[in-house]
Amino acid sequence: MVDPYHNFFREDTLKKAKAYQETLVKEIQKDYGYATAPLIMTPERYQRIIDKTHALVAFLGSEKYFKELTKKQWFLKQLPLRTSDYFGCIDFMLTPDGNEKLQELTLFPSGRLGALGAINESFKHYYTEYSEYNLDKDLDYHMVKSVTKGFQRKRIAIAVNHLASSKDQFAQYRNVAKIFRRFGIEAQVHLAKDIQVTEEGKPCFEGKVYDGVFNLLIPLIWEWNQTEFTAYTEFFNNYPEIVIPNPLGMRMGNKSILAKLWEDDLKGYQLDSTQIELIRDSILKAVDISRFADLDELKNYFDHKELVIKPDGGYQGKGVMIKPDDKDLKTLLKKNQSDQTYYAQEFCPSIEVPQYDFEKEKIVQQNLIKVRSLVINKKCVGMRGYAHTQQKPEGYSFILPTIVVDDLD
Repeated sequence: MVDPYHNFFREDTLKKAKAYQETLVKEIQKDYGYATAPLIMTPERYQRIIDKTHALVAFLGSEKYFKELTKKQWFLKQLPLRTSDYFGCIDFMLTPDGNEKLQELTLFPSGRLGALGAINESFKHYYTEYSEYNLDKDLDYHMVKSVTKGFQRKRIAIAVNHLASSKDQFAQYRNVAKIFRRFGIEAQVHLAKDIQVTEEGKPCFEGKVYDGVFNLLIPLIWEWNQTEFTAYTEFFNNYPEIVIPNPLGMRMGNKSILAKLWEDDLKGYQLDSTQIELIRDSILKAVDISRFADLDELKNYFDHKELVIKPDGGYQGKGVMIKPDDKDLKTLLKKNQSDQTYYAQEFCPSIEVPQYDFEKEKIVQQNLIKVRSLVINKKCVGMRGYAHTQQKPEGYSFILPTIVVDDLD
């Protein structure tokens, strides 16, 4: 069998890879990690991920799930999601045996959003011979169309976090604004905390009045730092229709949903039998670890398999422990009694993909952390792979565009 990646590591294509990376760094003004080869999938796997994505989105959009979620009070007004609020991502692990297992899901714009469309367009530019295999449906266009309500809103404020936790994101935030301007929309990045409101109920930043707000302030950061965002909270609670997407979407996809999907029979969520089967095929055993009295009980529940531990209040991989040892698990079981909730999920191996290391002048294998299905207006509009190699620090991942082929000789 021919290695489908071999064409991407010839001398001529490595020159393209170098140019591709350099172009992205220049355009986005930051190196967010750009892979030297795409993620290659069969049409069957690609379509299966789309189908699983849409089934999970249908679950999130069910009336029953909304009622269950909003029984618990939150610091923001909890309103049903509009179609434009279904803006986020669903992450799957691609297993060596050919399946796709749910890692996490959130209805909040993907990290490095401002780079994702550019990655795809740059790939198509340098690898014209493979552009027909790239089936993404123009992420940037769909983003702008959704946020502007079909291009009706002509002035958009992009509201972001001013705290240190987001300092590395400002390059891609500025690129998001450039994308909107490319489509004829007046857009500017502003600090969410600085919002003001006109007498007509319009958002205003630095004296500029806008038609709408594109919220890129991570709701968890917002919740944990409420005193920093008092004016922004007041604005959202008074004028939620102006803000896209609804921050409740991120709460709908917290880590607790992994356990819910595992333990629930999924009846009453307005799902058909095919959607239920797709979700069942996607999920891994997961549970709130506070239900276990001790380590032995936890390990017995998982048949002594390796685990991944995820804090409910976490994002961008923060606090995740992969295959923790017994000492760490015992500590977490004690901590879970008084601190935030932690979930244990069955460890799932993932495939490897090659990456060329230009410094060492050789191919290295890297773990495909996930394939991210990008959702806008309830539909999958594209996919990106994220991969990690031991040559880079923990938390650093390369982003891969996706191509779909039966066979690539």
